[in-house]
Amino acid sequence: MALKDANSSVLLENVARMIDDNVGEELAPLVKSFTKIIYGDISEDDIAVRSDSDLYGAALSLWGALNERKPYEQVVKVYNPILSRHGWQPTKTIIEIVHADMPFLVDSVNMALKRLNINSHLSLHYPISVSRDDQGNVNALASLKNKKEQTEDITIFLLEIDRLESEEVLAQVQQELVNVLEEVTLSVQDWKPMRGKLKDVIDGLAKAPFPGPKRELEETLNFLQWIYEGNFTLLGYRSYSLNAVEGDIELMADSSTSLGMMLNSQESKPKLLSSLTFGAQREATSDKLMLLTKSNTICRVHRPTKTDYIGIKRFDKAGRVVGEDRFIGLYGSSIYNNSVFQIPYLGDKLQRITELSN
Repeated sequence: MALKDANSSVLLENVARMIDDNVGEELAPLVKSFTKIIYGDISEDDIAVRSDSDLYGAALSLWGALNERKPYEQVVKVYNPILSRHGWQPTKTIIEIVHADMPFLVDSVNMALKRLNINSHLSLHYPISVSRDDQGNVNALASLKNKKEQTEDITIFLLEIDRLESEEVLAQVQQELVNVLEEVTLSVQDWKPMRGKLKDVIDGLAKAPFPGPKRELEETLNFLQWIYEGNFTLLGYRSYSLNAVEGDIELMADSSTSLGMMLNSQESKPKLLSSLTFGAQREATSDKLMLLTKSNTICRVHRPTKTDYIGIKRFDKAGRVVGEDRFIGLYGSSIYNNSVFQIPYLGDKLQRITELSN
């Protein structure tokens, strides 16, 4: 064993002894098990530059955040531990997160820090299964593979970032993380309802009025089915209606239909088409069934890129546009890795352009 490995092993043994000395006999085994989870995959380089008291303080603080958290509650803490108050005092700012386990958490947290130009010096995160006693205290931990019934799946984060001295800045970073995790939660929790809405749109198109060519309907259906099969990460949905008003047409959001991230972007006032560019007005009222574009908003969930937008129009029997089903999200890797000719709708249009150019 290398000297560095030996020193790291000694540090973790010291942490275990500190737990035995300072935590009640009944609770110590559980806290030591928790500590092994936290530091199970930490690199030798990372652990070697930390003191046993800091490793102990970080583990005990995160344990407290987990144990005091109510089931399914979100915990986000950004602070500078002080020796007199917390029992340990690292040179970096600490972030503790305890959150229900779900996709996109790690990527979204890292993206948030990068947006804020904050460097992460240590990033530990683990999904675990937790069970509690009748008083709500944690009484068992397990990996998600070995979880039992009546448990809650959570992800715990312990991060060390650039030192932030200002209380105002600490609060801003915490609020940004809270907002991001809320968007992740909304997107994941509403994933099934959004898929259900997309399926309703697909099933309804064949019977719905459409004044355009049959080929466009078929190509749109093929594309939406391709989307439904997992080639698009659904993050939000909302229904819109187009209503005639004096000398204009208004686009009105039906907020009651909002799902996912759309719940965080409510639109209370209608938008008049006259306020849009001529091209946008023409696009909104044309007989083109589907609109594909990108929003102006950089996504804060999963990948830091502009959110993709898919709009499917609704027509009345006279062929007028009366509404739109709008989905936002991110295309899967297949749209970037495959030939465009393999992508429904886009491939069909490019094929026709290629044939006409010959």
